[in-house]
Amino acid sequence: MAGPTMEVVSPAQAEDDMRPSHMHNSRLSTVNFYTPNSDGLGATQVLGGSQAPRQSLMASVMRPSSMMRPSVVTDLSNNFSEAKIHDAHVQVFASDVLMEGQLTKKGESGLQAWKNTLMDWMTAIAVAAEAHIVKPTSDLSLVDQSRTTHIILVRHGHYASSQTPSVDMHGPLTDLGVQQARATGRFLHKYLSERMVLKRFPKFPVYHSGVRRAVETAERIGDAFPSGSLEFRENKLFREAWPGNPLPNGNRQQLAREKLDNMVSDCARLKMAYRTMFRHLIPQDLEVNERQLSEEDLKHYANTFGIRSTQTRAKDRFRVVVCHANIIRWFVCKALGVDPDGTWGRMRYNHCGITAMEVDSVGNVQLTYMNQTGHLETTQLSEV
Repeated sequence: MAGPTMEVVSPAQAEDDMRPSHMHNSRLSTVNFYTPNSDGLGATQVLGGSQAPRQSLMASVMRPSSMMRPSVVTDLSNNFSEAKIHDAHVQVFASDVLMEGQLTKKGESGLQAWKNTLMDWMTAIAVAAEAHIVKPTSDLSLVDQSRTTHIILVRHGHYASSQTPSVDMHGPLTDLGVQQARATGRFLHKYLSERMVLKRFPKFPVYHSGVRRAVETAERIGDAFPSGSLEFRENKLFREAWPGNPLPNGNRQQLAREKLDNMVSDCARLKMAYRTMFRHLIPQDLEVNERQLSEEDLKHYANTFGIRSTQTRAKDRFRVVVCHANIIRWFVCKALGVDPDGTWGRMRYNHCGITAMEVDSVGNVQLTYMNQTGHLETTQLSEV
């Protein structure tokens, strides 16, 4: 006999207000319903999206807040924490492993390590409960070892900020922020065009966190591209975070916003973001139409880039993500194999600064450059 069914929960109206205009009232064509069976947690796909989502008991139970973080729901210093993973609709391959680590209380910090791992698992379960399961591709050209995946992270532009995180969620770009974003768009258009990326991908995807300042930055970046050549995609896992201590505790005063539950929750979310985006091939890559370059284009590419770099190839894959400074710094630490806790705050980061990483076919991540601002005028540099 089948157990209770866990259904996708519709997003709150407040979340809708922060979505870009092209995403309002949008419906997903595929909804996954998870039903425990004899083999464990199974996934059944319901096509069409015509069935209205309903709140179920199991869905509410699977939310991290209802499992172990009741304080986050009422904590006004981080009242959007729950929305950062709820209704994220992450796409994962059926073969992906989302839960890692072991629950153990051994060692001096064993209890906190146990809590951290448990939160990682809870977050993985909550994300997987609403994830779209994609069958791994058998197209060898997509996993070709000669292809390198380039991930370009862009911090949002300067915005109207305050000391209240809930208000900052809605803060628009300032005039300076708009200028920064448009300058970034001109750079990215030139960068991608010269590498023939836009010729290969007539509809190039640009990911953003869904927070207003990131959405507006992505849209202003799009001003430099031909109309209709970009496809904006929201990824809630890339929302701003306070992922642990920015500096060693002995070197600073603790801020009011630094609540342990929130930091553990944000770290768990970023681990999931890193695991699902910083890889050679992601399910979203299968949705992007790719055109083959002509022999003339390949020859021109080889003459331009081939003689100077073995890491830049005509078939390389590119992803652009518009997100936030704290999480970019956390990702840099993760890529370098450095513990982000007590480290990520040692790096300064400018508005519309660009960080690039490369992922090879085995999954090794390398930092190419960080916080590049050469595309901005010196008078356009800002940080806070």
